[in-house]
Amino acid sequence: TDALVGDEQLLRDKLRDTVAAIAGLERAKGMPPEKVLMLLKGLVVDADAEKLGAGEARSLTDDVVRWGIEAYYAA
Repeated sequence: TDALVGDEQLLRDKLRDTVAAIAGLERAKGMPPEKVLMLLKGLVVDADAEKLGAGEARSLTDDVVRWGIEAYYAA
């Protein structure tokens, strides 16, 4: 189980880094923050997050939005 927890954390870290990269690139291109958030939410939907339980999908979307906002304004 420790290996699974480690793998999950590694995937979350990679996802956070990817979200941050997307948010930073879109900000550099001049995309307004609300459109970046729509893009990020769309990516979660496109990744079939709805196949998760409702709570897990909401939590994932919340994390992606938070990471995107943090990265957008840090850029």
